[in-house]
Amino acid sequence: MYKYMISITICIMPLQGFAAGHLSTLDLLDKYSETQDRLQPFIIKSEDSITNHSSFGKAETGRSYSSSELCFDGNRSSLRNRLWGDLMQRDIVPEDKPEYQSFLWDGKDFFQYSKSPRSTARPHGMLNIDHSSKYSEKMISRGYSGASLFGFSYGDDARIDSVLCKADIIDVEDKLEPVAGSLCYVINATTPYGKYRVWLDPEHGYNIAKMEVKKDTDDLMFGQIMRGKAKFSGSVKNVRFEKISELWVPMEADIEISRTLPNSMFYQSAWHHKRTEVTLNPDFDSLGVFTPHDVENGAEVLVLDVAGISYTWQDGKLVPNVDELAIEQLDKMTDEIMRQDRANDANNSMKALQCMLSSANVTVAELLAKYKLSQQQMQSFTAKAETTIVDTASASKTSPMREKCDFACDGKRVSHRSSIASDLAGTTEQQQYTSFVWDGKRLIQYRGGSAGQSGQVYITMNDSRTNEIISTQYKGAALLGFCNGDYERIDSILDKAQSISIRKGTVRQGESICYVIDATTERGKYSVWLDAAHGYNIAEIQVHRKPGDVIRNAGRAKTDMTFSLINVRFENIKGVWFPAEADIQMTEDNNSQTTKWHHKRVEISLNPNHEKLGSFSADAIPDGTNVTISGHYGDKLKWQNGKVLTEDGKTHGF
Repeated sequence: MYKYMISITICIMPLQGFAAGHLSTLDLLDKYSETQDRLQPFIIKSEDSITNHSSFGKAETGRSYSSSELCFDGNRSSLRNRLWGDLMQRDIVPEDKPEYQSFLWDGKDFFQYSKSPRSTARPHGMLNIDHSSKYSEKMISRGYSGASLFGFSYGDDARIDSVLCKADIIDVEDKLEPVAGSLCYVINATTPYGKYRVWLDPEHGYNIAKMEVKKDTDDLMFGQIMRGKAKFSGSVKNVRFEKISELWVPMEADIEISRTLPNSMFYQSAWHHKRTEVTLNPDFDSLGVFTPHDVENGAEVLVLDVAGISYTWQDGKLVPNVDELAIEQLDKMTDEIMRQDRANDANNSMKALQCMLSSANVTVAELLAKYKLSQQQMQSFTAKAETTIVDTASASKTSPMREKCDFACDGKRVSHRSSIASDLAGTTEQQQYTSFVWDGKRLIQYRGGSAGQSGQVYITMNDSRTNEIISTQYKGAALLGFCNGDYERIDSILDKAQSISIRKGTVRQGESICYVIDATTERGKYSVWLDAAHGYNIAEIQVHRKPGDVIRNAGRAKTDMTFSLINVRFENIKGVWFPAEADIQMTEDNNSQTTKWHHKRVEISLNPNHEKLGSFSADAIPDGTNVTISGHYGDKLKWQNGKVLTEDGKTHGF
């Protein structure tokens, strides 16, 4: 049972004016907690019919269905889901071939298994094993569609009684309110998680008969503080109860959520949840539900804390995969080391062998994890770069151009400043200067004109489009994993691939040993070379899109498009491999329009002192430049000494 410590002020306020016998907040939360404790352990089978609508993809409404089995004994837990219908993907998933996913905490290890009948890369599914319980605590709150009937509001990993006991303001209304024929206590609370209105039904074990939740800026959502334009509202209503083993159990309800993200994108869901079978105090030992018995033989297995080894699931056991080609390559490299006469040559070969040993037998998931780790190691840096550009998209842009830029990022903030000349000579009079700075709160974009022309400053508060700007304005975006036409990094795109596989064996490119991943996604077909000898960075990318494939946020390609990154050269900066130089090309309209550029980072600094450098401060903006601030379009504003001034000379408080 949960224990509560509520301040005297909070507890006394709702008691004022109560009629005799009217329960206090503390009493109600205690009774609710007692009911939830008595409903454990259990096995619950349920069904859902779901309607989704969002601004992702084509912003269509999808109707989907699911069935689930949830087991819990107070420590161990398992959740197994089947999903079909319109899952907001390209095809409708049939009921006889549903998507399957399961989560299991057996008291020692956490198992996450998924299988898609449409997957050709993993026909028997994918199993992740983690020797940690950190995910098991969120299995019900985030994985179970009926979590609100256990008191977990969408977006909360804490049960409602725990949430309410942390309230800043809480009270119980003086009058009981009827809900479906039962008189209910109504609790209103303002908490760090948002505002709650909860109806507790004393006629049905003080279970929740109705609930409304609203979250706004600075409230907690999935453990994170909501920022910008983010909002959330949710409700639980039409709850039906049944008496099972002398206990009232919520069996059915209508649940709705509506969420707006900081970038103004949204999604809405409404579903009817129905529990079809509830078993209290089952004999778990005889049922064997807390074992991964649902994992198919042949499933690909990733043990999260064991790097460099892949497994296959066979008869409930892990079978290590053996790559005969990799072993042959290792044998050859070992022979080469033995033949070395000089110590430094032997040392170099040993390093290559160690690299090969660490990269043998990897899975797609492991390769992408290694790539993500490399990106984390280089997330804070500055780079000066030069780019030579040849644009054949129009007859007027066939001569080479040259750009010089400064790029900086620290994982949260990013800046890009560039000067581009219309000829390779880089004549000052012909240069144009542009910049953008995202300082964590505001996006400041400056577009300077040529000599003798004024520029313009655009400021947007809480703008989350930094990935879009990086991919469209920074010529080295591909070295950061952003392909032309994509606003997501390539590992995020591959994570959602419809089919994905690794080519057999490894590919040697000069001194590099690469694994090649081939994937089919809603954005087209991707082939990615990950360089095991250089921090699993990308050594080459080939992307092919056809009409109808997704580009940018949710647009559609109208013609054939290709994109490539080749001839990547790496530099080691403080023990971290950085992509420093590459050739990049994009084509459209069946290769009739082509842009090529050579990007070279001439100076790279890892983990610099950004504050001392002023990496994320707006600079190089001439005084008197016109300023436009999102939401203040009628104001006449000017840039002066690093500030925005109004028409009467006052500092603008944006």
